[in-house]
Amino acid sequence: MRLLVPANQTHDLHGVDPSMLMPFERSGRNVRSLISFSLTLADALRRFQPTVVHLHSSFAGAVARPLLAFQRPRPSIIYCAHGWSFLMDIPGWKQQVYLGIERALARCTDVVVNISRYEDQQAKARGVSAHKCVVVRNAVSPGAPSGTLELPFDPAKINLLFVGRFDRQKGVDLLMRAMSQVQDLPLHLYAIGDCFHDDDPPEPAPNVSLLGWLPRGTLDDYYAGADAVVMPSRWEGFGLVAIEAMRNHTAVLASNRGALPELIVDGETGHLFELDESDLSGLIRILRGLDKANLQQMGEAAYQHYQTFFTADVMNRSLLEIYAALHERQLAQDLRLTLSRSNS
Repeated sequence: MRLLVPANQTHDLHGVDPSMLMPFERSGRNVRSLISFSLTLADALRRFQPTVVHLHSSFAGAVARPLLAFQRPRPSIIYCAHGWSFLMDIPGWKQQVYLGIERALARCTDVVVNISRYEDQQAKARGVSAHKCVVVRNAVSPGAPSGTLELPFDPAKINLLFVGRFDRQKGVDLLMRAMSQVQDLPLHLYAIGDCFHDDDPPEPAPNVSLLGWLPRGTLDDYYAGADAVVMPSRWEGFGLVAIEAMRNHTAVLASNRGALPELIVDGETGHLFELDESDLSGLIRILRGLDKANLQQMGEAAYQHYQTFFTADVMNRSLLEIYAALHERQLAQDLRLTLSRSNS
């Protein structure tokens, strides 16, 4: 096996044999990064001659699939967008352009992996090779909070946590608006993350603390120490933050957009709220009804939910079954996967 990864992300791959890594220089979605990735891929194909290639993200999928289509013998191609670009909250013409590209490239793909039932249903409905689509939901390894990190949380308050980019998709602007309307309550929001590109950071209310990006090794401590994690996303192909919270015994308060409703059992592992940009009453109503003891109970239920459906073992078994089937040249429509909980 060989792993093509951005050079600045190799330090995140703990426990991986360095001889398996083929790093390439990536500074963003630009021509220089595209050329670096293409050259590294060509080198891997020449030296390693894989029978199966698994492409992650629309960037890798758009660049590599045309190259692989002309490879002889052509390896089997697995593609996972990790969130369809044509489902983003963007102008309709852009959605159609992205959809056209994905439908065309699906023709030279053997298996299309969708990270949620929601993504799978939307892709099939829009003509992305339904007979090639399978669902393998994202997963994470067990949490590892140190228990020794000094956290800023106030035990006398309900401590809420946001983790992610401060951009339109993640809805941090909506959360800031909602927090400004509950300043009379013993709530405090801690936001880990920052703006994307050169956007200005949001103006926080007195009950909000902006922490910036923190070392990844500290995140489990923050997840475990918070009373709840809030995800006011406008769209989500999956919602990895939700299961990172649940693996740390923490309840999740999330919008009912995208795949989030299939991750959270409303009223048991957290709360779902209607997201309306002109009326935040759904989120505010939940914030006003929060109870510290009840959130702790939900956090324990969330952990059990994670253990049942979202461990790395569940995901890896499905992926290994796909790899083995394609190595033996089995057709995608004949795959019989043991998949995680449905979206129903």
